[in-house]
Amino acid sequence: MIVELLLSGASYIVFDYFEKREFKEYKKEFDSIIERLPALKNNQGEKPYLVAYELEQYGYKIKFILPVGKTTDTLQNNFKVLKEGFKIASMHFVGQDGLITLYAIKDYNFKQFKPYKLKPNEILIGEFIGKNIIVDMNKFPHCLIGGDSGTGKSRLLFTILTNLINNSNRIELHLLQVRKNDLALFKNCYQVKSFSQSLEEVLESLQVIDKELQRREQLLDIEKGYLNISDYNKLSDKTLKYIYVVIEEFSFLNISRADSKEEKALKAECLKLIKSVVNVGRSSGVFLITSLQKPTNNSIPSDIKAQLTTRISMLIKDRPTSIVVLGDEAAVDLGDREFICRTKDTIKGYSMTIDFPEIKEYTKNSIIP
Repeated sequence: MIVELLLSGASYIVFDYFEKREFKEYKKEFDSIIERLPALKNNQGEKPYLVAYELEQYGYKIKFILPVGKTTDTLQNNFKVLKEGFKIASMHFVGQDGLITLYAIKDYNFKQFKPYKLKPNEILIGEFIGKNIIVDMNKFPHCLIGGDSGTGKSRLLFTILTNLINNSNRIELHLLQVRKNDLALFKNCYQVKSFSQSLEEVLESLQVIDKELQRREQLLDIEKGYLNISDYNKLSDKTLKYIYVVIEEFSFLNISRADSKEEKALKAECLKLIKSVVNVGRSSGVFLITSLQKPTNNSIPSDIKAQLTTRISMLIKDRPTSIVVLGDEAAVDLGDREFICRTKDTIKGYSMTIDFPEIKEYTKNSIIP
């Protein structure tokens, strides 16, 4: 017993010695990097102070204290220089009361998609270090997904749709796209009530959705305590399904100079009905999810964009385009399959690995023969 205690004590001393030595060695490197970044020093010459260092599978995690007068905005403004200084592929940081936790990503192990049980008003976006990133559409309705071609927008949208379909029979999907066929993977699922591939079909689907919106507005009786769909489902003896209107590549619905007179008329009617969804859909449980490959001020009407309270962006190399989606230039610094999800807060994460075999496996029970 005594020998075991002595061995245990000796092991702890050795481990503690190497841990402290590792911290001291990294602190020298950390201080050297910070010394080359005068923007992180305050007027008194104080600089960030390292308090913790941990090796992780993806790289390492550090904690440091920012000097008085410096905030996370300072770190964001020096994001690229910090990333180059630490010699990492990407980094994420969270801060509170001056204490910053920074995740230094050298080689990220992308997570394979598996269904995650959620409420019908919740969507699965992706994950970060084993923690799923989820958005509640009741709180942050309507979603805009942006990013350059090949950055993973489709993978992210497939994750949302596959998880919704696998999770619940309490949802309905309307899949609307023009000139593309990506969403055809889901068209035979019983949750999918319409699958449209032309302007005429898109308009027809939106007209059906608008009628349902009007019907639900009549059901939400404030005198009975039905302020929204959540109240209605709790207090009434009936249940309303959540409806997701998914528009893949919104720019195809926006009016352009090259459109014919007929196309302009069709698009104008479609846009009018989409505005109705984003303006009154929240209380009725009707949500818009749309994506844009090259978001610009001309690719989506400003009054529609303003109502999309969940913004998700993959890498966007063009700074003005990043501003269109997120309101700032943060998307230009993103790495492979990395995204920013912005609601009330800003979260960074990674898209999951999901391809045709996973989609087929996790939607097979919903396929109508």
